[in-house]
Order: sequence, then structure tokens, then C-alpha cells
Amino acid sequence: MYTCRKCGEEYEGNFCPNCGERTETEIRCPTCGAIARGDAAFCSTCGRVLNRSNSKRKTKREDMPQLKLIKRIAILFVIFVVFIGAGIGLFFAISSFVAARDDGSYYAVLSGELNDKNLIRLKSGIFTTIAQTGEYVEGTYERDGDKLILRAQIEGKNYEYNATVKDGILKLTTSYEPIIFISDKHSHGDTEIATTASEHTFSCKECGFIVNRQNHDNATECTVCGYPVVKSNGMSFVLNSDGKGYTLKGVNEKATTYTIPSAVKGLPVTTIGSRAFYQLTNIETVIIPDSVTVIKEEAFYRCSALQKADLPSGLKSIGNYAFWGCSLLKNVTI
Repeated sequence: MYTCRKCGEEYEGNFCPNCGERTETEIRCPTCGAIARGDAAFCSTCGRVLNRSNSKRKTKREDMPQLKLIKRIAILFVIFVVFIGAGIGLFFAISSFVAARDDGSYYAVLSGELNDKNLIRLKSGIFTTIAQTGEYVEGTYERDGDKLILRAQIEGKNYEYNATVKDGILKLTTSYEPIIFISDKHSHGDTEIATTASEHTFSCKECGFIVNRQNHDNATECTVCGYPVVKSNGMSFVLNSDGKGYTLKGVNEKATTYTIPSAVKGLPVTTIGSRAFYQLTNIETVIIPDSVTVIKEEAFYRCSALQKADLPSGLKSIGNYAFWGCSLLKNVTI
């Protein structure tokens, strides 16, 4: 027995006999359990088809919550894949940039001058070297931070060299002294002053390249470097820039033995200057006083007859190539 919702007549059947209103029944959705009208074509909760005969339209995917959820998950997955791919691409791009930032040509700095015939080229894991003699070597290199390991095969033998590269400076470790190479990416910073008999120079503290040369402005006492020359026992000394000591700058080429004095004009001799004994092949013995704390670069460069050198216990530093080429030097006393 049904009660007509329009006129209130009680009846049995599918239509009200009084007003003709269709009988409304309720059914339960078998998927989600929701209650729906008996003539409903779809479940309003989950979208399931309830009465195909009464369905007046085709089902659309976007009307179904499950398909909407699947669609959203698929979109999120695509976004995730794109994001990961972009991240990987960015990583390799940054890695390539870091590896390539030091690519280029590096020229040797020798005696404060740039030697464009002695160079190292780096490019994408491959290095080449060209020596002043024209010798050409090619190999590979690996980088770990600022450190480089260069490997090459020369006349059938494998060689490995260590180096560092930073701010346009490449320092190559050798069995003698480190060799410094610079590229056009290096900017010279603070300088240090050095004095010779005719001029004073300003060299980059990082690479040793001479960025400026000036003649002494006063023959008696240069106002820039404090130069005058003091000669004693065949040796020439120049006053240090701090005015507290002297630097040995040159010697008489005819002597074979030199005993450097500990003081000149009441001030200590603290330094053996750059190239003080440069290529003097007659010198056999040199005795250095305890007052000396610094031996600068190439001080005894290619003194091929030098056999004995007494070094002071207070010595703090020895410059590059200070005793390079001293093939007969057998005794060094410290």
C-alpha cells in the first residue's frame, strides 16, 4: 500500500488511481549503500547506474569520484616525474659548469715574468702541456675540489702529477719546486716589494708575477723601498723596507767562498735576496749566519760548483728554485 505524495490517496500499483501520480519508491545502492529514489538512474553518492532503462544520458568519467581521484593522482605523478627530471638536468648542468669553470690556458710564472711558451691547457677532463722546448704532452685529469690529479703516458711510462687550481692559479707539484701557472681569470691582489740595485718591484703575493717596476727615486735613499747599497767584503746589501735589517743582493763573481756577515752598519743581515748568487758557477762554499731567516727564490740558482752550504737554525723560509741546479751540493748543514 502506497500513499500518493500529491493527493494523499492510498493505493497499490505504480500509479495513483485518483490523480495519476507515479509511485515513488526507495532503493539502496549496492556499491555504497546510499538510499535513492526507486526511479533514479544513478546513485548520487558514487555515480553507479541503478536503472539502465531510466538512464537518459551516458556516464561521464568526471562524474565518478573514483575516476576523479585517479585523474588527480595521475596529474600529480606527471608533475613529480617532470620535477625530478628537471632536478637531474639542473644537477648535471651545474656539475658541467663547475668542471668547466677552470678550463682554459695557464701560463708559467718564472722569475716574476709570464712565460707564454710554457703552459698547461685544461678542457673537460683532458690536459695538454707545452714546454718552452716545444715538447707536447697530453693526458687526463680528475678533480676533487681544488685538487687535481693529472695522468699521462710518456715514452711508454705512466706518470701522475698533483696540482691545485683556484682563482685562476694552477700550482703544479714537481720533484723540485712547485711551478705556478696563471690564466686570464686570475686577478692580482696584494703585492710585496723587492729591491735590486737599480729598481724595486711589486709582485703578486699569490702568484709571484711582477705587476710593477720602478726605478729608485733617490740614489742615496729611495723613499719607496729604503734602498741604498752597502758594499762589504765583495758583497752588496740593501736596507730592508722596515729599516731594521739588510738584504744581501749581490756578490763579487770572482770569489769561490763567501762568509755572509751577521750584521751591516749595526743592523742584522736577515735575507738573502732573489738571485743574489744567480748562475755564479765559480762559488764553491757559502756560510750563512744565524741572523738570516729568509732565502728568497733563485738565490743560488744554477750555482753548479757549489758544494757546501751552512744554513742557520733560525731559517724560516726558502724560496722557489733557491738551490735549483746545484748539482755538486753534497753537504748542507742546518
